[in-house]
Amino acid sequence: MPQTPAKVVWGVYGDSSRGSSHLRNGLPNQDSIARWAAPGGKQAVLAVSDGHGSASHFRSDQGSRMGVDVAVATLRGAPLPIPEGHAQVLAQAIVDSWRAAVAEHLAGNPFTDEEWAKVPAKEAAQAKATVQANPSVAYGATLLCVLATGSEILFLQLGDGDILCVDSSGGTTRPMPTDSRLIANQTTSLCQASAVQDFRVAHISLSEAPPPALILVSSDGYSNSFQSEEDFLRLGPDYLELLRTYGPEKVEAQLQKILPEASRKGSGDDITLGFIQLVEDGGKPAISVPQSAAAPAPAAAPPPASQSSPPPARMPEAPATGVKRAQSVPVETVRTVKQEPKPVSQAAMPASQPPAAGRETGSSSSERLRVRAENDRLRRKLFLLKVALAGVFILALAGAGVAWWHPEWLGRMKSKPKPAPPAVKKVVHVPLLHPGSYV
Repeated sequence: MPQTPAKVVWGVYGDSSRGSSHLRNGLPNQDSIARWAAPGGKQAVLAVSDGHGSASHFRSDQGSRMGVDVAVATLRGAPLPIPEGHAQVLAQAIVDSWRAAVAEHLAGNPFTDEEWAKVPAKEAAQAKATVQANPSVAYGATLLCVLATGSEILFLQLGDGDILCVDSSGGTTRPMPTDSRLIANQTTSLCQASAVQDFRVAHISLSEAPPPALILVSSDGYSNSFQSEEDFLRLGPDYLELLRTYGPEKVEAQLQKILPEASRKGSGDDITLGFIQLVEDGGKPAISVPQSAAAPAPAAAPPPASQSSPPPARMPEAPATGVKRAQSVPVETVRTVKQEPKPVSQAAMPASQPPAAGRETGSSSSERLRVRAENDRLRRKLFLLKVALAGVFILALAGAGVAWWHPEWLGRMKSKPKPAPPAVKKVVHVPLLHPGSYV
């Protein structure tokens, strides 16, 4: 059984982007993200929330912000190690804190006529009845959160969205159990009475399994931008490679380009991505820079002039995608330069092994092949020229035959004189008399 690592250090990063469809329609970013790391990285918390976009959830952008804030505050104060079955206690605390935050906000900011006016007319009556019965519906949102420590990892999820775990070799898995109720646009929510029971939970002990090198948490706008589950799961090794090459700060900064492009070419929805990175495991860096990105070894000999080293990897600006698709972040692969064998001259060959009789040397053989290829090209050109001349000759004979046997056909082909244009009648405009000027 694996032992708990002597030291585990976590780093937590992420960003959120307003969806392209929200930009066009003047809607706010309804996603939210919050994160926290303890001093020294011995503990990290990440929370992502996606506000519902339907008519009755017109304050969901504020509801998602409240969701991530109370989740981070609750998980920061969780007892460690987490007792068996304590995940439900944490879920209850998160829901209670969220409802309290909603009630406080609503007391100071009652619903306005302007907000109701933005609800489509055909949905206004039903939305108003739903919100009056349960005001927290206006703030409805999902919630995904992760607590990572030196000895365990706790995952909590309510509603749609994605959590991925990536091992050190790039293998990507989903730690959360599936929820068969999440079909199409249907989702569980913080605003529902059964929110606590609807939380899905996963708890990993690092004494029984090695810690993942990377944990990715995203709103469903990201996965909906991919054509297949396989394409989406490729994000795991791709982001792991980016972190190893550039470091977390540069990758986080690049999300401002990657996420908007994924939304524009994919789902059009708001997209949020957060990640918890294993920085150190047992006193050794968990995310190491590959040798190709480090300084070259001093004893390495320079490559021959005919061989060029591969260019350094570029940070991709955004994944190229098609409709309803955003390809995973491209990663620059390390090219293997194949060294061509040097030709061996006859002078360098042993005297006991002369060239076989009748065998051409390398230089004469390549010259013969070059001449043969040139001759083939000339023959093809001559053949095409002959075909073109034969076609012209046949057309000329056909024209001469028509002129000899049916000369009247040529007369019909002559252009007939155009008829003269009809005479234009001259219109005389008689000015109207001013009223009162009649004789």
